[in-house]
Order: sequence, then C-alpha cells, then structure tokens
Amino acid sequence: ELDKNGDEERMQAVYHAVTEWATLLAVPIYVGTVLSPGVLLSVVFKPSYASGGAALSIVASGFFLHTLSGSSGDAGVVNVVLNLLLIPRFGITGAAVASAVSYGLFNIYYLFYLNRLTGLLPISRSFLRSLLLSFLAVSVVWIGVTTAGGANVVTVLTALSMSSVIHAVVVLKTKTMTAGD
Repeated sequence: ELDKNGDEERMQAVYHAVTEWATLLAVPIYVGTVLSPGVLLSVVFKPSYASGGAALSIVASGFFLHTLSGSSGDAGVVNVVLNLLLIPRFGITGAAVASAVSYGLFNIYYLFYLNRLTGLLPISRSFLRSLLLSFLAVSVVWIGVTTAGGANVVTVLTALSMSSVIHAVVVLKTKTMTAGD
C-alpha cells in the first residue's frame, strides 16, 4: 500500500521498525543458542542431544540472518539441492549448513534487489551500534552464567532472564526510539 501510494519514506520507516524489533527480540535467544547449544539441547530434550549443538548453532545463524535482513525471501529450492549434496557426506551438520547458506544467500540476493529497486534497507546504521553492543553484553552474560551454572534448567532460565534484561537496558540506552518504533 505504501509502495502503491509512493510513500517511500514511510515504507522505509516501517521496514526498519519491523526488522529492527524482530531482530532485537531474537538477540538473547540467538546468542544463547550459538554460545550454549549443547546446554540448551540437554535441558530442552536430554543430554544425548547435546552432540547436535554445532548443527543448532549453524541453523540458528541462518535464521538470524533471515530475521536481520527483514525476511526478504525464501530459499526452498536451494535448500533442497544443498541438502542432497551435503547430507550424505556431513550428516546433520551438512543439513544445517545447507539451511543456513540457502537462507543467507537468498536474503542477501533479495536485499540487493530490493535496495536497487526501491532504495530500502532493513536496518538503520544507528541500529547497528545498539545491536553490536547488545551482542557483546548478552554474550558476556550467557558465557558467565552457563560457565558457572552448568547444564540445567535453572542455568538456562537464569541466563535467558539476565541476558534479556541486559539486552533491554542496552537497547533503551543506545537506540534512538522513533514514533514508528
């Protein structure tokens, strides 16, 4: 509707707001998934699932890139082809790489196409500062809590709670909120 009405400024503002908030909501869970995948799998399922931690981190990274790029495309065909090529040789890690690479490539392609066509970008430059500082703060919390607490439900819930609070503080202190937000 905004594109049809030629309201490019408002379209950019909505695209930024939606993408940035989706990204911000995902950061504490994503960081925990990448830094402590074995702990999460042990707690959510059982300890024998911890060996899938690398695959979980890889898939989570692909989906985080998908979120960060504003969910600009889908990658089904490339994902299937890469799965056929990578799973026989690398197993579950090959499947994870196939998913992450296909989502990453398609989203990068769609971002360039969308930017060339409309001039839109999914995030603002000021948002990157907030995101980087939050990643650092949340990473420190996850590493500290999971190192001290081990693989159990209390540790995961403590790490998630603390990192969410720290994340919120960093975002509120560093991100300039707009009316669109």
